[in-house]
Amino acid sequence: MAPARASDSSSSLSIRTIPPNIRLSRGSSPPFRLDKELLAKRSSKVAALLDENPYTDLSCFFENMGVDPETLEMVARFCHGFDISMTCENVIPLICISHDLGMTDSHSPNNLLSKALSYFQHQILPSWDLTIRALRAGAHSFEHAVDIGLFDHCTESLLAHALLDPSLVAQTDADRPNNHITTATTTTTTYRSLSARRKLFCADHSTRPTEELTSLPLEIYEPVLEAMARRGVPPEATAGSLLLYLRRHVSNHNCKGEVIEAIERLLPKNHPLPPALLFELYTLALFSGAGPGCVHGLETRIGKQLDQATVKDLLALNLDVESLRRILKGYYGNFTDPDPSGLVVVADLMEDYLTEVASESDLDPPTFIKVAEMVRSTMSIGSDRSSDAVYRAVDVYLDKHKKLSELEREEVCQVLDFQRMSSDACDHAAQNQRLPLRVVVQALFVSQLQLRDNVIRAVGQSGNFSNVADGEEENKEEEVKSAREEEETSERREIGEGQKSNCLCERRRKKKVSLWKEMKRKFGCMGSSNGYEKMHDCNCQVRKKKKVHPNK
Repeated sequence: MAPARASDSSSSLSIRTIPPNIRLSRGSSPPFRLDKELLAKRSSKVAALLDENPYTDLSCFFENMGVDPETLEMVARFCHGFDISMTCENVIPLICISHDLGMTDSHSPNNLLSKALSYFQHQILPSWDLTIRALRAGAHSFEHAVDIGLFDHCTESLLAHALLDPSLVAQTDADRPNNHITTATTTTTTYRSLSARRKLFCADHSTRPTEELTSLPLEIYEPVLEAMARRGVPPEATAGSLLLYLRRHVSNHNCKGEVIEAIERLLPKNHPLPPALLFELYTLALFSGAGPGCVHGLETRIGKQLDQATVKDLLALNLDVESLRRILKGYYGNFTDPDPSGLVVVADLMEDYLTEVASESDLDPPTFIKVAEMVRSTMSIGSDRSSDAVYRAVDVYLDKHKKLSELEREEVCQVLDFQRMSSDACDHAAQNQRLPLRVVVQALFVSQLQLRDNVIRAVGQSGNFSNVADGEEENKEEEVKSAREEEETSERREIGEGQKSNCLCERRRKKKVSLWKEMKRKFGCMGSSNGYEKMHDCNCQVRKKKKVHPNK
């Protein structure tokens, strides 16, 4: 076919002065030649360059443009008058290069840019599959596509499809290999009744689209999904797509930190995820070297759903003290439920967690003490809750770390609060040879005090004073009350002197604080918003003096 030689009288270029050919290389393939005269007739940019200097080295010009050889060869074929075959794989690069070269109809009729744009608009954008394939193939021209608006058109097309059929965003297929995700994406099936309306957009109605958003590179996938989340695509669909993207990009442990960071940023803010998946994301974030913002964000998300976790989940995370503190802060800082049952669940969870980590041989005393103090703070959700679990953890820790010095054992035992322990636990502690002598004495005092309380309570309830005169009974009650208060005060003073206190400040509260507000205060969730401050300012226990009410 003879190449078309379109004349352009508007060009001031003297054709006779133009060297005839440009020799262009295309990688390992043989080079090809492009007629400068034909190129100048189609490209206003080349025409302007040659008008200034007919001997301009156009080969360097094209190399600086960074155009791939296949696209450049298609441009050469078009300039020589040959038909070119446009596909979803080459249309975006063709639009980009023809735009750069100024191959517009105003310079030459029926030019390449208008033909490529028409094909893009009528053949690519109506189809979900073709739009994704075009974006994927044009990844190397992504920045250019953004500049000239092609990316926005692709995003709008995909968004229109997704709003009509959200299941397209996270397509689920039970037969897909290695697909073990059971997430909220299953709820997207409720939107499939809308799939019929996709006929307005899809060129091919015979089959369901098969291309997935997760096949896009991260620099394209992230802004597309962000636009969908912002424009009203259901969070179940976007969350499901993110998890599918995670599965696709963490195979063979070849996961980059930037992928985890992007997924964490895109996760729906108020949409809960299965705890197991959050734990997996957290582990991958640490493994891949994700930034601290990503790690802390996942810790906050885990904290919000901490009441759904298990001890096994927490142990698998291999948390350090500060990470555990942030997770607890994430829970108490977002707790607004008037039902305190969630607080009880977390308190039980932390008690079991402390007992498990106490048996780890590489856990040093300072770390154990910090974790135990956090656990003791979570127990402060009711005056009737005992601290037996902390005692059991201390006993396990001392048994597994028998080489600790006397001073180190005493420091570990500072977390014990015998006055909140049951009588059985106090009796056991009073005979526990693993405890330091001073701690054993404290446990013995409290055990005797509890025994006397039980005896007096039993005697008062037995009715043995029923035959005593009223005046004599009142005198005896006053004597018992006075003697008891005096002895109790003396013994409590001895206990207080023997037990070390870590309290750094005095608590002077005149009004009762609600249950969850107290927990928020302890874990640093009230008052300050600077970073991750300390979860509480003092570790002392407020002990109110018991009042004796003799039975009448």
